[in-house]
Amino acid sequence: MAKRIQLFAPLGTKMGTQVHDGELLYLAQFLFDNGYCVKVTDCYLNPDLDPLAETRAFKPDLLVVHLWKNELIVENKIMRLLSLLEVIKARSPALRVVAIGSIATSVRDEILEWRSVVDAIVSETCISYRQNVRQEIVELALIQDYFSRFVKITNAFLSSGTIQFGVDDVVSVYSSRGCQKKCSFCSYNSYTTRWKDRDISGLADDIAVIRNHTSAIRFSLFDSNFGAESEVNQRKSALLAERLTSIPDLKLTLNVSSDGLSEEVIANFRRANVVGLLIGLESLNPRTLLEVYHKRQDINHATEMIEFAESQGITPIVSYILFHPWLTLDALRDEIQKIDAFGRHRIIQFAAKSRLQVIPKTPIERMLREQNLLVEGKFFRDFLFKDNDVRDVFLKLKIAFDRAIGSCRTFADLADLKMREWAYLREIVS
Repeated sequence: MAKRIQLFAPLGTKMGTQVHDGELLYLAQFLFDNGYCVKVTDCYLNPDLDPLAETRAFKPDLLVVHLWKNELIVENKIMRLLSLLEVIKARSPALRVVAIGSIATSVRDEILEWRSVVDAIVSETCISYRQNVRQEIVELALIQDYFSRFVKITNAFLSSGTIQFGVDDVVSVYSSRGCQKKCSFCSYNSYTTRWKDRDISGLADDIAVIRNHTSAIRFSLFDSNFGAESEVNQRKSALLAERLTSIPDLKLTLNVSSDGLSEEVIANFRRANVVGLLIGLESLNPRTLLEVYHKRQDINHATEMIEFAESQGITPIVSYILFHPWLTLDALRDEIQKIDAFGRHRIIQFAAKSRLQVIPKTPIERMLREQNLLVEGKFFRDFLFKDNDVRDVFLKLKIAFDRAIGSCRTFADLADLKMREWAYLREIVS
């Protein structure tokens, strides 16, 4: 039985806010409650951490790796990660390595077949071992049980020093598991059985205890959707406001479907110290939304709610997928005009990054395979454009972006590049 468990969130970024991996925060609390000595190596929070040195110093019996960022597949970074895990395991032959998260589940078979590095992959629905693992890892049943629970953060855990919180950190907490939506490109539901809503009092208690025990003031809900129904969200947001309005200096951001918003919900969010709403709009073309992304969304309502949120001092952070396999040049021109009218500044992605990400075992992967548009490799998925003119536009845009991004050193540089890139896109499609 393992006594020392290290939790590892790989891959960070040299630019951007310091965001804690919320899944590892709650899993660490759960393992702490069950008597384990836990260490968290969160490179998503701090990309300067050396996982090899941290593992050598802690000497864990079990290493749990959280794989959930899409760039692991899209940018083919997972091979470098597995090579690192191979080195870690070679230096500690008795170490067991397991992986959790939506990406781990999506490429489960490929990971388990790669050089005997990862011993097992755990989700709420199953535990999968690689071949030739002779002895079961008893902790995996406990980790699987964790996925079906909502864990509360305690003062005892925070006092243990397992996780450190800085004043500029963004602490990730959750209000639900899974997602009510079934978007064609998303893998969030691959490792859970259903959407599970958490009692708001538990969420509010976690924020309060972390805020009272640490210097952290910035919080974010890492679940994929606060709620998709405005009537339910009215009740939930009112309870959230009741509990959080008195917490000093609190700043909260959350993911929410636009169809789960109303003026009352947004007003409650403002009282709850919400400063940002992450909204998955994805397209202003109703046909693309329905036929490609499998999203039913009232675009006019979404626009009205985004404008109302801004009037309440809440910043909408809108995600968008502009480039997809079936995009035509005329449709691209039309969508650019719609984005200009909607407000380019509201969309978070660079245009060169506003591109469909193909994750294994998703409906979009099956659609692409059926139409011979799937590009498939080891730990890698991509697509072919049906319209060669759109392909050429995208390649020009990407080449220009790749040349410019290396010189960006500050957020002001990124903001300037974002607008210059948009002007260049308008130029090459005109």
